Amino acid sequence: MAKLFLIAGHGAGDPGACGNGYTEAERVRVLAERIKVLGGGNVMLADTSRNWYKDNGISHLTISKEYQIAELHMDSSKFKSARGGHVIINGNYPADKYDKALANFIEDILPGRAEKIEPRTDLANPKRAAAKGYSYRLVECGFISNATDVGIFNSRMDDIARGVLNAFGIPPLGSNAGNNTASPGNGTGSFLVRVLCDLNIRTGPGVGYTIAGCIKDKGTYTIVETKDVNGVPWGKLKSGAGWISIHQKYVQRV
Repeated sequence: MAKLFLIAGHGAGDPGACGNGYTEAERVRVLAERIKVLGGGNVMLADTSRNWYKDNGISHLTISKEYQIAELHMDSSKFKSARGGHVIINGNYPADKYDKALANFIEDILPGRAEKIEPRTDLANPKRAAAKGYSYRLVECGFISNATDVGIFNSRMDDIARGVLNAFGIPPLGSNAGNNTASPGNGTGSFLVRVLCDLNIRTGPGVGYTIAGCIKDKGTYTIVETKDVNGVPWGKLKSGAGWISIHQKYVQRV
């Protein structure tokens, strides 16, 4: 079993590709968080506030060589029919067992590419990783410009997270680790969430309750209680203002 060092692409003011109401940087960070949650101690999540391409982060890594590096991205095209995921590797080296397992998985869940593994010699991060002696691959998790790919990415995010882990031989944690939510089920306990979009505050947990306000600053808020309502997770704000949906489409756990 390998250990995984996981980089979410773009960020630090760079949204990456945009399409279907989403940005690449935001989406791959949500996926990276899920991989970390499900992978536990076998996954080291790179600082998501950074842009690891622009700040040359890989060149300054000091992690153990037992870690495999994977960098998450989504592609874009002017042709909305373009779709599918694949794996990009350093073209100066053959694909290893992790590259192949990951490519087979991503092609299966996000089909459409002519080649599931693409060797490249012109990309900075594969070169930087090789210079440091790290094993690296870049994973394109479908096209953000394609509605079908975005739908799969959003609705099957935990399947994608588990598939990535399985490709590296890392057993995903059980269902108690969550299901595409910041905090599933019913209970109490304080945690932070970052709001990703304009989000209504309601007087109770569910859309049947009156709207008491709206969060528009995309800030960080403390949740003190959670309740599952017909499969949708809701969180009570520490401020007492009310409840918000804490589905992964709207918030990200900090």
